[in-house]
Amino acid sequence: MDKPFDLGKRDIYLEQINKQIAAKEQLLRSKEDELLKKGKDNEYIEEVYNEYKIISIQIQNDKEKLIVAMKNIINHLDDIVKNNNLSKDDLIEIQDEKKVIVKIINRITKELEDLIKQRN
Repeated sequence: MDKPFDLGKRDIYLEQINKQIAAKEQLLRSKEDELLKKGKDNEYIEEVYNEYKIISIQIQNDKEKLIVAMKNIINHLDDIVKNNNLSKDDLIEIQDEKKVIVKIINRITKELEDLIKQRN
């Protein structure tokens, strides 16, 4: 008589285990779905990040070219001062222009440094 009772307990126990297994399978399926979604999101984020890096490098290159161009303007202004007989007012105007250009170079240099720090 003890046997049917033990079999009944065993059946109940096995049913509970089956329910737990089914619950775990469902949990794993939902986690898999979540991971697949995150994987797609990560691909999108990675794509956006790669585009950001490309644009950031382009901006860096443009800023570097701009600094070179500004320095060339300063050199050109120095040549004008050196090779021409300019009035005092013209010299003052050129010096003022050079100061403005130097400020622009300093601002662009700072922006460039910030950009590089941000990217790294």
